[in-house]
Amino acid sequence: MKKNNLLLLLVLLIALIPFNIKAQRKLSLDDGEYRNDVQVKMGELNPYEVLDTRIDNMRYWRKAAALGLTPIEPYHEVGLGQYKGNRINAKSVVRDDSPDVPVTKVNSTQSENSIFINPNDTEHVLQSNNSTQNPVGQLYGANYFYSFDFGQTWGGSIQGAGGTNSGDPTTAINLNGRQFVGYIHSNGGQGVSYSDNGTTWTPVICAYAGGGGLLDKNHLWVDNSATSPFVGNLYNAWTDFYGPNNNNIEIIRSTNAGVSWTNKQNISSAVNAGSHNQGVNIQTGPNGEVYAIWSIYDSWPSDEKAIGFAKSMDGGVTFSTATRIINNIKGIRTTEVGKNHRVNSFPSMATDISGGAYDGNIYIVWANIGVPGVNSGTSTDIYMIRSTNQGQTWSTPIKVNQDPTGLGKKHYFPWITCDPETGALSVIFYDDRNVTSNKCEVWCANSFDGGDTWEDFRVSDVDFTPAPISGLAGGYMGDYLGIAARGAKVYPVWTDNRTGTAMTYVSPYETNNLPRPFDLLATIIFETGEAQLTWQFENVPSFQYFIIYRDNVQIATTTNLQFSDYLPTYGVFKYVVTAMHDEGESSGTSTIVQWGDAHISVDPEEIIENIVLDTTSTRYITVENTGQLDLIYEVSGSTQPIREITDYCIPSGNCSWGDGITGFSMGDIVNMNNGCSPGAYGNFTNMSTEIQPGQVYSVSMSTGYSNNFATIWIDFNKNETFESSEIVLSGFALQNSNQVYTTNITIPDGVESGETRLRIKAQWSSTPNDPCASMNYGETEDYTVNVCGWMSVQRVTDTIAPGNTKIIAVNFDSSDLEEGTYYGNVKLETNDPDKPEVNVPVTLNVGTSYPLALTVVADPPTICAGESSQLNAIASGGTGSYTYLWTSDPQGFTSTEPNPVVSPQVSTTYNVEVSDGVNSLSGQTTIIVNTAPDQPATPQGIASICAGTYQSSFNTDGAANAFFYNWFIEPAEAGTIYGNGLAGTVTWNPEFIGTADITVLGVNDCGNGELSLPLTVTMNPLPVVDLGEDQTICAHTSITLDAGNPGATYLWSTGATTQTIVVDSTGIGIGAANFWVQVTDNNGCTGTDEITIDFKDCTGIYDMSSTWSFDVHPNPSSGEIKLQLETQNRNPVTISIVNSLGKKVAVLNNVIVAPTYSVELNLAKYGSGIYFLRIDGNDVNLSKKIIIQ
Repeated sequence: MKKNNLLLLLVLLIALIPFNIKAQRKLSLDDGEYRNDVQVKMGELNPYEVLDTRIDNMRYWRKAAALGLTPIEPYHEVGLGQYKGNRINAKSVVRDDSPDVPVTKVNSTQSENSIFINPNDTEHVLQSNNSTQNPVGQLYGANYFYSFDFGQTWGGSIQGAGGTNSGDPTTAINLNGRQFVGYIHSNGGQGVSYSDNGTTWTPVICAYAGGGGLLDKNHLWVDNSATSPFVGNLYNAWTDFYGPNNNNIEIIRSTNAGVSWTNKQNISSAVNAGSHNQGVNIQTGPNGEVYAIWSIYDSWPSDEKAIGFAKSMDGGVTFSTATRIINNIKGIRTTEVGKNHRVNSFPSMATDISGGAYDGNIYIVWANIGVPGVNSGTSTDIYMIRSTNQGQTWSTPIKVNQDPTGLGKKHYFPWITCDPETGALSVIFYDDRNVTSNKCEVWCANSFDGGDTWEDFRVSDVDFTPAPISGLAGGYMGDYLGIAARGAKVYPVWTDNRTGTAMTYVSPYETNNLPRPFDLLATIIFETGEAQLTWQFENVPSFQYFIIYRDNVQIATTTNLQFSDYLPTYGVFKYVVTAMHDEGESSGTSTIVQWGDAHISVDPEEIIENIVLDTTSTRYITVENTGQLDLIYEVSGSTQPIREITDYCIPSGNCSWGDGITGFSMGDIVNMNNGCSPGAYGNFTNMSTEIQPGQVYSVSMSTGYSNNFATIWIDFNKNETFESSEIVLSGFALQNSNQVYTTNITIPDGVESGETRLRIKAQWSSTPNDPCASMNYGETEDYTVNVCGWMSVQRVTDTIAPGNTKIIAVNFDSSDLEEGTYYGNVKLETNDPDKPEVNVPVTLNVGTSYPLALTVVADPPTICAGESSQLNAIASGGTGSYTYLWTSDPQGFTSTEPNPVVSPQVSTTYNVEVSDGVNSLSGQTTIIVNTAPDQPATPQGIASICAGTYQSSFNTDGAANAFFYNWFIEPAEAGTIYGNGLAGTVTWNPEFIGTADITVLGVNDCGNGELSLPLTVTMNPLPVVDLGEDQTICAHTSITLDAGNPGATYLWSTGATTQTIVVDSTGIGIGAANFWVQVTDNNGCTGTDEITIDFKDCTGIYDMSSTWSFDVHPNPSSGEIKLQLETQNRNPVTISIVNSLGKKVAVLNNVIVAPTYSVELNLAKYGSGIYFLRIDGNDVNLSKKIIIQ
């Protein structure tokens, strides 16, 4: 093996090549908390002599700063956070008022947060974070805080749980209520403290760091699955730095609630990380399965390149061979996100133990630059993968944050939880979509369908400006957030510096677990734009109806499991269907649909160019988007004709000792600090540079290990095989690790122009001569070079809107060529589903004589009736003297001119024969004749609707020759209509009553068609229902309620269906009762009203001859009212005005009414709302509702 070879070489050369293994060094620091006798291994540096940037622990960085290896973070003036509101705008959340609550008010800093819910009490949570004095002095480490009221108030201490420690907190609570806080011990090992009351903690050293190293970035988990044979087991894992399992993940377990722990075992070595494994996360499954994941770094410094995975099926006794479950990702560890603090893409995991539909699923989230596998662009998004078979296979990545990709926005530090009772998923992350690039907010996302769809929302009340914590080191503001869920209660926890100090905040919310639709499917009818939606739902008694949304706008309700909607225009749309219940609206199921596509047309379809020696010329290709959506295309040129696509060989390698190519640059290709790629092969062909035959170019290279040798090939003949004759650099020595070496390469004269591939291969200890051979130690990378020659095309990626065109210049240069014929090709790769690749063959004839050639075109190829087009027979070569004969189909046209002008009335194909007296060629072109669109049929849709309708959709069967449609509504005050497809959507003016005409016409390049006949839509008023003012009557009397509107149908709260009902206190007794009625008229429109009747006990005190009447007008009013009373009763009464909270706001005492009384009152100063006028006396108790607007 390589290590033995290296040791043997060193022994043989020990007398000739001096080397130095750094000796142990004792460090003298005040806190003295780490062992400082670090054993230095071959090829490693003492982390207390050379800064080890892999280590994330804040106490290590403080010690490194004390040694002068890194600066202390200076004081930062941090802007205060801007308040955004504490409401959560999400259908997946029931409790939408979620203020941020700090876990402590003690002056300190907090960072790196973990939280766990007591499985026996969902309102009791344990939270731990890294805490320090403020300004930073003493480091307390992982502390403990607790809440017993759903996170509204907090107790606990900023001091370390069980004593001062080195932080990296992680929490757990078992089924017996014992609480645990895990951390890096002050000696560099691992500690877990436990408590049965949350205030008194017992610390346990559960692992020592071998050789005085550091056990870093730990995670703790407890098996709380009631169906697990290992229930109660605790698992703790970390990365071993400088110990026996250096750079690998170690794990231990406890079977007695944290009192004692097993020995360490290495679970990650099989992934052969080129640098190290870090950021472990543990979860357990419903049957006691133990899962561990982590980030894989194949070089350093670098971004995360892969995620490792290992599992145990026997309660952690043994683990499976570790694997890379996803390769070729791009994290943010080195690239960062521009937020002025250190970051990472450590993965977070959750498992479903709920026993529900997704029981046993494993979910993993991380932050990725661009789409995983593509890994390009400026956006950082949160992605999730899922396994439904205990980690055997994994889904394709699903994006969690729902804002558009590609806008350069940053989402990072995700943490995921799965509710062990409901199976709902929740993720927390930092997010800058709505703020400037130096700020962040905190967002969460929920999923109820196993991660297929997500709803995200802002959870923090403020934004903030991330900044390192002053007085610490290494750009530190914490390395992870936290979130926990159980019984629909969710506790997101994070650090922000809204007040100028890094503090921990919790903002609990409740997920909406009302029964929801699921399995929403959509089928698009292309000809009409009809979206046919279907979904599933398990009916429950509380269900009322479904609500359908398109792009977050409600468009309909239904009780069916299907719905049809006509899309307003071509494009991409998102549908969501929710269910309304008696208790409120559920969250939804969603799907995304697309109507239309991009389609490409190129002109000409072939280029034949004739030039003499030592000249240049240019021809142009017109690219047109004839589709309905944006056309995205990439153009490239080659001086090879179209050929069958084959594959380049992909060699394997090994970067485990750092042998990977850590940097390569040449011209426009700059790929320094790129690290080792998965499988030791990096496909960087998206990076390119131009080269010219006979020219010299500078290349720079570096590797992560010494004694490497590099060879470079360029596939000049483009046969997708690297041949020995194509080597431009052989066996170049890269003697020292991480040193950049620069040398020159020469491009041979006469090589073919166009795009081709460059391969660089670096191998340890010997020259790589075979471009396809695998290597024990080394890496291969491929790039693109564009050899400038007789044809050049600018490599460009562009977008064309529907109906628009772009021009591509094809440049020819016959310098240094010989007379003859040359062949090439211009390739366009597109998002056209029918033509993902279009090739335009190119022929270049060089010299003074060439074969007869003919190109036939029409300009323009498409016209409107009555317009003209010019035919062009472009002859070249041959004798140079040409004759032409044009004919047509349909017949009727002939011409002997080379470029006749024609005005066909119908689409016509024109044929031409060209002769040079010796040879002849034939060609043809077609002119498409369009007419203005036909008249569409009368629009279809509901013709009678009720006032209060928000939107209505109408559709047309279409019109021949129409490209799109214009919709109209008259009168304009009825509302607005939008849509340019076969459907138009009206947003009605809520004040409109009457009739409106809906019309549509077709449009194409030839103009507007005839307007359709109108569909007349009647907006019907709602029935006016007035049950009168609220009444107070004696319990032994009755009152008749009349809903009016004769001929309508009625539904009373009593169940009656007549126009009038008589009500009394029967079945009600003494007290107030509400009565309501729904009145539906012949148009299907419904009006409602309600009345409150207060039944009083008048026995023995009410004189039937003593009647009262009173009136308040106007009502409703702006506050100024007039009260008029009549009675024969001469006893004094009290007149009072009472607000909706029952508080008296105005009182008139000892008022004598008989026989009449009138008074004007001004209530405007009390504000708008509902008030009650009360008249109280010995024999009277009356009430009347007053509305102030």
